[in-house]
Amino acid sequence: NSDGLHGGLLNAAGPLPLAKAASILFVFCLHNAWNCWTFLNICSDLDAARELFGKDDAELGLLNTIGLLGILCVMPFATFCKSPRTLLWLGAGMNIASPVLRFFGAKAHSYSVVILSFAVDGAAFGVLGIWPSILSATLFQEKRHALATAVALLSNWLGGALAAIITPVLTGGSGAGLLAMLQ
Repeated sequence: NSDGLHGGLLNAAGPLPLAKAASILFVFCLHNAWNCWTFLNICSDLDAARELFGKDDAELGLLNTIGLLGILCVMPFATFCKSPRTLLWLGAGMNIASPVLRFFGAKAHSYSVVILSFAVDGAAFGVLGIWPSILSATLFQEKRHALATAVALLSNWLGGALAAIITPVLTGGSGAGLLAMLQ
């Protein structure tokens, strides 16, 4: 049923040419990796975060909890949304807004704004998290579905791994370094 499945995303003529499908998948992977990078960058250097915000580990752990709640609140809605393309644009906007909020929250030493940025980041992943299978089914031949889905999913993990490795190097373990990195 291509008229309603995924909000009319399925191409009645079949999968896209491989180069075009791969290009779309690549852009999605950049957004997905960016999402996890921004989700984990503050908590990847707890010494710098403690110094910048004056918060203890439990309060900093709350940031990830709020982000996970954002995912859990939005993902069920995104899964059953009748207009996933519109929601994807909203998710992309949230993906862009989250680090901006985080920077202004950090610059103003406003822990509340930083908490909001984690909620927005989590909500963005609540939207992005449903798309790997949609993209593979929509854009690729069936023999490439598993590979396309895996690449799309693992791009999020890649962003998180880079945050965990690179953030401590960029911050130098200081609150000023964390603020400079967020800028």
